[in-house]
Amino acid sequence: SQQSARIAIVEDSPLQAELLKRVLSEKGYAVEVARDGAEGLELVRRIKPDLVVSDVVMPEMDGYDLCRAIKRDRALSGVPVLLLTSLDDPEDIIRGLDSQADNYLTKPYEEERLLARVEQLLTNQELRRGPRSGKGVEIFYARRRRNINVGNRQILDLLMSTFEDAVHQNGRLKERTEEL
Repeated sequence: SQQSARIAIVEDSPLQAELLKRVLSEKGYAVEVARDGAEGLELVRRIKPDLVVSDVVMPEMDGYDLCRAIKRDRALSGVPVLLLTSLDDPEDIIRGLDSQADNYLTKPYEEERLLARVEQLLTNQELRRGPRSGKGVEIFYARRRRNINVGNRQILDLLMSTFEDAVHQNGRLKERTEEL
C-alpha cells in the first residue's frame, strides 16, 4: 500500500533530515536517510525505494546530479524524485527538467504540503513507469539551446508543482506584508 511505501531521503543537514524522517515516518512510510548525493545513490541502488526526496544543494554530488544518475539507471529510472530547493532562479527549473526530476518543493515548506506532494508522486508513480513519450523538447533559454529529454507528463507535473509553489510563496508574502 502507499502508506508502507519506502522513501529515501538525501539531505546533508542532519536537522532537516531528521525533520523529514519524522514527518514521513509518522505517516507510516518506511524511511531511510543518506547524508549526501553519493551516499544517496548507494542507498537508492540498495533499497530501490518508491520515492526519493532530495535536497538540491549538497557537497560533492548535488540533488540534480543524483537525480540524473537515478534516471540513467535502468533499474531505477521509474523512481520518482522530489527535489527540495529554494528555487530562486528560473534556471533551477531548467536544471530540474534536465535532470529529469519529477517534482519540486520550495523551502521552507509546511508539513502538509510535503505530505500532499509525496502522496501525489506515489499515486502517479505507476503512470511514470510506462515508456517515455517523445524524443524530448528543444528550447532556447538564457541564450542557450537545450534539449530536455523527458516525457510530457513529467514536464507538466514539474512545471505545475513549481507554479503551485510560486503561488503559495506569493500568498505567504502577501500575508506577511499585510501583517507589517
